Amino acid sequence: MVGALATTASVAVLGGCATAIAPALPGAAEIPGLETTVATSPRDVGTLVRLGVAYHGAGRFEEAKSLLERAVALDATEPAGVYYLGLTHEALGSPAEARAVYTRYLAVGTDANLRRTIEHRFPILERQELLLAARAALGNETVLSRTPPQAGTVAVFPFAYEGRDPTFEPLSRALAEMVVTDLSQTSRIRVLERMRLQLLIDEMNLGETGLFDPLTAARSGRLVGAERIVQGQLNIPTADEARLQAVVVGVSTGTPGTPLVESDALRRLFDAQKRLVFSLYSSLGVQLSPAERDRVSRVPTQNLQALLAYGQCLEADDAGNYEEAATECARAAALDPEFTEARNRAEQADAALSNSLLSLQQLAQLGVRELAGAGISSAAQFSDLNLIQRLVPSDLARIPAMEVFGTDPGRFATIDLIINSPTAPQ
Repeated sequence: MVGALATTASVAVLGGCATAIAPALPGAAEIPGLETTVATSPRDVGTLVRLGVAYHGAGRFEEAKSLLERAVALDATEPAGVYYLGLTHEALGSPAEARAVYTRYLAVGTDANLRRTIEHRFPILERQELLLAARAALGNETVLSRTPPQAGTVAVFPFAYEGRDPTFEPLSRALAEMVVTDLSQTSRIRVLERMRLQLLIDEMNLGETGLFDPLTAARSGRLVGAERIVQGQLNIPTADEARLQAVVVGVSTGTPGTPLVESDALRRLFDAQKRLVFSLYSSLGVQLSPAERDRVSRVPTQNLQALLAYGQCLEADDAGNYEEAATECARAAALDPEFTEARNRAEQADAALSNSLLSLQQLAQLGVRELAGAGISSAAQFSDLNLIQRLVPSDLARIPAMEVFGTDPGRFATIDLIINSPTAPQ
């Protein structure tokens, strides 16, 4: 009688105590074999994902998207499939779709470092999305001009700057951002993000004159779907004098409301800005509750130099210059340590800068930890030795991108799998 035979397989898996060894991405040489497996096992999630990743690496992005969408449809909780689908949308120039899929990855992903990387990537994708939307709106202006605006929606123009000293010009965007923040303290109106309108204005190549033109406001409002536009002017005639003016323009009619004017010493610009915002609320027909008034009354900074640096930060951020944005917002926070908005934006810009330096290839490599376990959660994958094959690293090289960007690939342990052969007939 032939006795039972014992076969021992040592498999390296994540989560143990030895030095990390990372698997490699599937290359072009693996594509024919993976295609054969997919043809015979079309519901094999792990193979669908690996073939999708191989297509992605070969620049066959449409085919990659199709395979990865199939994998995610079969298993919506498969982290690798979701992550690489988002990455493929990026490669195809679809930031909105990429951001939506990445949001799903944040819920199902198992790699904490990769989740942080994705979170830091959102500002980059949001800017790309808004820029594409601005260009699409200009290209579809005929249709949008006949589309009714969204009720209760308000957009704020950057303040047109009038003054002899260009040093104060960055206040244009800083004041607009403050007005957006203040008008967002009630749910009775919906205020569009400042960058959405700013990118549209940049695409329209508006000069300072256009920023305070009611016809321009009406046109821009139709393009972004706003019901009303707030236009503002900042005039600094002397070194210690500031004059703020704002008007609410109805997008449907292009008719401006009554001009609102506030003047004060330059050092008290913040007080004038608050008075102007309360007047804007009255012009918009909104009566604030005591709690809302308290929120609106909050002054983010009383330091004019900090506000100037913040304006320069916003200008750089709008242009996608994250290095300058991080520097200027950090300077604003240093000038006023209580300037929370500046400190938060400095951190966001710094994270976006690090993330913007990552190529799609490096981002793909950062997902290998998820790819190593692709499909093994599926019950079908436990029926044979595919489980072992998916746990065995296909390459023993370390991943430079993981080391440079602080992504710890974890540690490995050894599992001894004992597989008994069938009992031989007697």
